[in-house]
Amino acid sequence: MTLMQESNGWQPRTTNSGAGMPLPKPEANEVRDTFVARCLDSQASKEMQGTPEQKVAACETAYDDAKKSTTRDDIGMKAAGAVTLGDESKGEIIAHFATLDEVDNDGEVLPAGSIPDGMKATVSTYNHDTVMGQMLGTGVPDQPPVGKGTIRIEGNKAIAYLNYFMETQRGKEAFLTVKAMGPDQKWSFAYRKEKTNPPSAEWKAKGARLMLSKIGPLLDGAIEVSPVKMPGGKSTGTMAVKQADLLSLEPEPVPPSADAVTTELRLKRTKHLIDRNG
Repeated sequence: MTLMQESNGWQPRTTNSGAGMPLPKPEANEVRDTFVARCLDSQASKEMQGTPEQKVAACETAYDDAKKSTTRDDIGMKAAGAVTLGDESKGEIIAHFATLDEVDNDGEVLPAGSIPDGMKATVSTYNHDTVMGQMLGTGVPDQPPVGKGTIRIEGNKAIAYLNYFMETQRGKEAFLTVKAMGPDQKWSFAYRKEKTNPPSAEWKAKGARLMLSKIGPLLDGAIEVSPVKMPGGKSTGTMAVKQADLLSLEPEPVPPSADAVTTELRLKRTKHLIDRNG
């Protein structure tokens, strides 16, 4: 999901002689499909002359224009997946933040190999406050991170193993806020687009518009993970609170079809920990 704010967008005409009501503008973090549906249901779209296909095209143009006018083309944001919290004293967290080889809600695909295994990650307090100035070019200094960690590729899942800075007041408060929000908390991550490609005919048939062939870090050699109000993806949220020593284990190899954050995997890690310690 790429962040957006207000934009003039495309101005439709409802008559031949004057400008009609302007189409709505994308809200912050609103994804394409959600915006287009809302746009088509707007009074401006209903009054607009043209076929349904032309109205869809106009709404998509409004979305794209807003996206181009408020963000850097080389930076993007997307929704993260399920998140598991660890022990409060250590501020540990596991975040399933991306699924590879899948068309997302923005019509984009992260192919296998697009995210380097072992890439560093930093954590924002809320709504990407450590990278927002960089993304929007506001000139306002960004906030320091409240945590850091490492990205591991497990099957077709990209998993962030993170630690909040519990020795700092900001880090502790940020972790406790996420813990209190529980499964209601949504997540997103920000990255630099290092290489993109048009989709093949096969991917186009699946709804893909762009292949994010390689993503990279924003600052300090790291991508950024953040709790947010409105992510642009499905099935995002915090899963559960669990014991910290399960999170301390190195992730085991996972078959491509397995979900690295399922209950079955957590049970395997528990058994491994028991066997290792006798």
